[in-house]
Amino acid sequence: MPGIFNNKKLVDFLLEARIISEEQLKAALAEQKKNRKRLEEVLIHKGFITEEQLFKALEEQLKIPGAALEALPLPDDFLDSLPLSMAERYNVLPLSKEGNELTLATADPFNVIAPVVQMVNSLIETAVSWDASDIHLEPWEKG
Repeated sequence: MPGIFNNKKLVDFLLEARIISEEQLKAALAEQKKNRKRLEEVLIHKGFITEEQLFKALEEQLKIPGAALEALPLPDDFLDSLPLSMAERYNVLPLSKEGNELTLATADPFNVIAPVVQMVNSLIETAVSWDASDIHLEPWEKG
């Protein structure tokens, strides 16, 4: 069953940081195989890690900030920033918009490539339907 622990590096990070032990990992993998649950769910359910520890490990490994969505105000024009159907389809939520830059939140940071490809395809389809002569995309580097 897919889960965020398909990325072996995160499991390694949890082991190296001594957040979980080898024995806990083995027990969680055995239960995962038996119950076909996501490994992160098993680790949390068995009390081996907390959700907060999981999120901190993801932030550290992926070098992206986490966000508690209940603490973040949605932009006033968030429905104008991203169509609701697209937000639901890709499981993303607009957090902020500055000029042409839209910052999105996602529940699964490992499932980024497929939605990006699909969003670009949608952008191209929209441009074609509008008879646009060109599309401008600008890369953005943080730093």
